[in-house]
Amino acid sequence: MSSLTSRRSQPPLALSVPLSRFASRVGGGSAFFVRHHSRITNMRKPKLTTGKKLRGAWHIPALRVYFYQDGTFYEVPMAFPAALCDMSGYILFSSLDELKHTDGVSIASKVNIPGGLSQIAGYTKSNAPIPS
Repeated sequence: MSSLTSRRSQPPLALSVPLSRFASRVGGGSAFFVRHHSRITNMRKPKLTTGKKLRGAWHIPALRVYFYQDGTFYEVPMAFPAALCDMSGYILFSSLDELKHTDGVSIASKVNIPGGLSQIAGYTKSNAPIPS
């Protein structure tokens, strides 16, 4: 080794630097705030429901049922008939071609309905409660 000191001869940093170098001289507190993990997990929104639960509760005659509370964004259905649902109702589609040619719907990697599902012709309003 050609360095002036080897790593073995140096004491660990925690032992070589006095604690007063890191702590504030006034107040002695830290400038950082640590949030407990349990508080962070409690901030997540609870999942309202699923398409599968709505299919049973609302008696939707579809193989696949997709739910999004705002009615604006969905996975592209791969099995038909399929239904897209929001908080108040749903629309049935018999094929992907029918979905692609529906006014107000655009499909890229996802199904986008900027005006909301309830603005699309064929929307069925449900009076049944949303299952949780």
